[in-house]
Amino acid sequence: MRQNIPIQKPLFFAPLVPKVLNDWRLSAFDRMLLSIIINLSKKRGVCFANNKHFAINLNCSVGAVSKSINKMYKIGYIDYNEPDPDNGGRGFIRSVREDIVYKADAQGD
Repeated sequence: MRQNIPIQKPLFFAPLVPKVLNDWRLSAFDRMLLSIIINLSKKRGVCFANNKHFAINLNCSVGAVSKSINKMYKIGYIDYNEPDPDNGGRGFIRSVREDIVYKADAQGD
């Protein structure tokens, strides 16, 4: 039985640019996961959360998260690197393409 660990941090707002919102290749789940990755990347420019973290917080399987991340990687919205010993051996390091991150001062897309 899956243990559901509630999100401890406050909710966040992560707007997506029209390019992402209108991309028919992405499901609503893909967009939601991408917005979470963008939000977690704000501080250091990369996201360190693993697939299990996303699966618990989105109430889905690790496989669903993996499939979604692979789809976004193939489309080119995100990139990831293998675990690095310099990073303490933590999981994949994900980064988001700069042009899909919503900027408050942007004049549309």
